[in-house]
Amino acid sequence: MKTVKEGLVSLRIPDSKKEVFYNPEMELSRDISVAFLQALGIKNAVVCDLLSAAGARAIRYAKETGAAKVYANDVSENAVNYIKENSKANGADNKIVTSCSGANAFLASYKKYFDFIDIDPFGSPVYFLDELAKAAKPNSYLAVTATDCGALAGVFPKTCAERYGIKLERTECFKEVGVRNLIGVLTASLGKQKLFVSPLLSHVTKHYFRIFLKISDKGEKLLGNFYHCSNCGYCTFDRVAKCEVCKSPTSKLGPIWSGNLYDKDVCFKILDALKLPQFKKSGRARKIILSLIGEMEQPFYYDIHKIAGRLSNNTPGIEFVMDELKKSGFISSRTQFSDTSIKTDAKIGDIISIIGISDKLQRSKRTV
Repeated sequence: MKTVKEGLVSLRIPDSKKEVFYNPEMELSRDISVAFLQALGIKNAVVCDLLSAAGARAIRYAKETGAAKVYANDVSENAVNYIKENSKANGADNKIVTSCSGANAFLASYKKYFDFIDIDPFGSPVYFLDELAKAAKPNSYLAVTATDCGALAGVFPKTCAERYGIKLERTECFKEVGVRNLIGVLTASLGKQKLFVSPLLSHVTKHYFRIFLKISDKGEKLLGNFYHCSNCGYCTFDRVAKCEVCKSPTSKLGPIWSGNLYDKDVCFKILDALKLPQFKKSGRARKIILSLIGEMEQPFYYDIHKIAGRLSNNTPGIEFVMDELKKSGFISSRTQFSDTSIKTDAKIGDIISIIGISDKLQRSKRTV
């Protein structure tokens, strides 16, 4: 048995994950999740931690946010016993409601009940979406994690088609495609209950996608097909049968979410919340949120290193490319999805031209 500290809580956790699961790597995710609820400022919220495991997330919600009740559910009796023990030890047992049930059976018992539902499965959340849509209500919020990133992003097209019913292939902006696919799948599922989503926060880390949505009974179903050129990497939501740059045939893929991925006002509020001293991972969390704030709201990104490699050119500095784009009247920004990529309103042909200019400059310097 060991004791771990997260935020304002101390948790007694068994040494073996086989007894009850606790992942210390997800403290970053839990920090952002707690800061998100704090940023929303919801008072007396009824919160659901659907797959609670050791209860770290649920107990932190109870201690660190304005939640009135937090329902902590897990199918494991051992997990529920640890949640009860740790809730009492942290003085949160008056707010925690435990349940030992399968996730879908639990959701089926609470139609349109929760103000905030958090689902953090190991793998895909797709198996819970039908009941999740029924348990959600207008003017509530939803947080969803997915660790099957390869399937969602089209790296494994067959698995994506079988699991999500979406046609994808690997693209150079596959991480963003994966996030948009996850939001799109949730949009379609909630749409069956005549509910609409607005993404407030979407971020990517090493091994998972994480999205936060507001759910409303009015809105737009922003799902669209996109077009990908496997020859030069061009991606666009514009309907183009042939690539605008290399004239190769494009693949029609999707549908995926075509709207914005986050709300910058919410991001600024999360940044303020992360200033509180209990967030031990605040440095990493703030870096993620700052990258979103600085990222332009433009679908898809371009990997400068991959484009240069495909052209057999020297790789230019990212700042050089962005400066040259600015001189040409374009807007560009870094992106959370890749350190070697940018977002821009320029076309890939403009980027290729700038890479060519950089290549000539670098070669000329070598001959001097």
